Amino acid sequence: AAQYAQDLGLEVIRERAWALAESLRERVAELDGVRVQDKGEERCAIVTVSTEGHHPLDLLRALRKEGINTSRAGRDAAVFDFEDKGVDQVLRISPHYYNTEEEIVAFVDALSRLMS
Repeated sequence: AAQYAQDLGLEVIRERAWALAESLRERVAELDGVRVQDKGEERCAIVTVSTEGHHPLDLLRALRKEGINTSRAGRDAAVFDFEDKGVDQVLRISPHYYNTEEEIVAFVDALSRLMS
């Protein structure tokens, strides 16, 4: 895996993952009841969202049943940051270079459906 990553190029991997994450942020920001929690001038390939009326752990479980892997982060992971954002938990999505734009769209569609 390390040799494959070096052959592909770490900068190429970074650019691809970060571009997919930005596409994801733009798409989920359009959903009612979803708030992108990522801040900063330069954001990485980890996307965190809060969801109005839906517990992140419930969404995580429902998404996994559809073959979509996510995780959740709780207040203990970011005590100061979460307090400022007014959230206790977030859904965490981490696209990587091997993911496709179609998978980003599938995730957003699934999240939208689960929240409606």
